[in-house]
Amino acid sequence: MVLACLAVAMVAPSLSGWSRGAQLRDAADQFVSLTRLARSRAVAEGITYRLNIDAQAGQYQLMVQNGENFVPLQSSWGTARALPESVQMKFQSASNGAAAQSYIDFSPTGLAEPATISFTSSRGQTLTVDCPSPAEGFIVEQPSGGAR
Repeated sequence: MVLACLAVAMVAPSLSGWSRGAQLRDAADQFVSLTRLARSRAVAEGITYRLNIDAQAGQYQLMVQNGENFVPLQSSWGTARALPESVQMKFQSASNGAAAQSYIDFSPTGLAEPATISFTSSRGQTLTVDCPSPAEGFIVEQPSGGAR
């Protein structure tokens, strides 16, 4: 019993770091999943979808166009999503002159506004979600530069 307790005590600190790394990956994966849903629903329904991003608050929310306005999607997908406390995000739109823009639009043609979102953990690890062109989807870039 003592040996088992010693083994757990030695492994526990490294497992907490693994958990924080998993939170970072999960945050990036959830964001990409929502962008894929927005794109596919925009095409299927012929309506513009918008992903509002509040990087300072660490939140994002999927909206749908209703006339001239955007309203939250009326499903669990439209709920405001908050990042874990140990993860922060930075949003950069590729649109020229749209420095204050804090959203990504997904058009019925299947195009999306290019953008880069960086997710950073409290330990300094960073994952980047990128959409390099309007015709491409968002992907999680691996720290070594490869895509997944």
